[in-house]
Amino acid sequence: MTTTISVPNYTPAILPYPEPITGNSDDISNQLLYKNAPVFSRGHGIASDWNSTPYKYVECVSEIFTSALPTFETPSVSADIELDNGEALSIEMLELSKIEDNSTGDIQLVNMLSSYGSWIERQVALMELISEPMLKDKAGEHIKACKSVLDRMREGYNFLKSSRNVKRAFQLTNLSMYEQQKHAPKTIRNVGFDENGHIQIDKPYKDNFALGKWRPFQIGFLLMCLKGACEKDSADRENVELIWFPTGGGKTEAYLGLTAFTLLYQRMVHGGNADGVQAIMRYTLRLLTAQQLQRAATLICCLEVIRKHQRILGKPFSIGLWVGGSNTPNKRKQALRQLSELKSNVKYNRRFDNPFLLDMCPYCSA
Repeated sequence: MTTTISVPNYTPAILPYPEPITGNSDDISNQLLYKNAPVFSRGHGIASDWNSTPYKYVECVSEIFTSALPTFETPSVSADIELDNGEALSIEMLELSKIEDNSTGDIQLVNMLSSYGSWIERQVALMELISEPMLKDKAGEHIKACKSVLDRMREGYNFLKSSRNVKRAFQLTNLSMYEQQKHAPKTIRNVGFDENGHIQIDKPYKDNFALGKWRPFQIGFLLMCLKGACEKDSADRENVELIWFPTGGGKTEAYLGLTAFTLLYQRMVHGGNADGVQAIMRYTLRLLTAQQLQRAATLICCLEVIRKHQRILGKPFSIGLWVGGSNTPNKRKQALRQLSELKSNVKYNRRFDNPFLLDMCPYCSA
């Protein structure tokens, strides 16, 4: 049964539920972010709702009602940004792979920094319209954090322009990320043998379609982390950087870009002496571990091809997985036995667990 309270003639007259501005810093931050989404009723033992259009600010409504199974459509979040002239901001990996002063890639980065700065100034203007002192102070904290990020991005951009090694590592990072998009495995190319024992693959290799573009937050993250990745005494090394974005938004691409830059920069500076582990990735879900391993392995393969073509000093780039023998075989003999068991279970439709996290070449899909 639904209980409804309506105003005669549906004239908006029901005011928002009183919301005192209290709580910890996060509570006040949320109250600021949702200040234009007032609550008009609260349910006790049941949910409640009201007749207003989502995402449209209203000062009062004409009807509130109970709802045993409330629904709400969450809008999709876009990482796309429009410049002040209405054009979409485009940041292309291939252009950044050959960045020089006033080149296309250079102009794209300048446009991004300028656009972010303009957005911050618009938020400052909106902050002045806030009447509640606590919310206004919190808005000031948000603006300060945004300006700090912009300062770090600009600092990374200037660092890129002033250091030959940083620029070269940045150029090759963009090339490797573009190649990684082209080579990310899609379908398996089956391998067989002819009568002479020579390897044969059932279909030729074909590149994926590569968009070859950064989302602004991805390249912004890379720029703001450049100095921290290169300078041991950088204050940025005291920070723990957090990327928050919905699933499928491009978080992996962002940190893989920083990983590629770190590996390449160490080679630019230390040459053949650049050795050891440069990046550690940790995941709490086994399925996520396998998926991210495959993506990282494709990038490592692309980096190795670039290393050979560019004659970069040092050992081959490599990647490893530390999960223990219960998850994937550690020795060849164990791997052969588990492969035989896997084939038998598949053939006879028995239940099976696949212990092989890489089922195809991460570079060519064979």
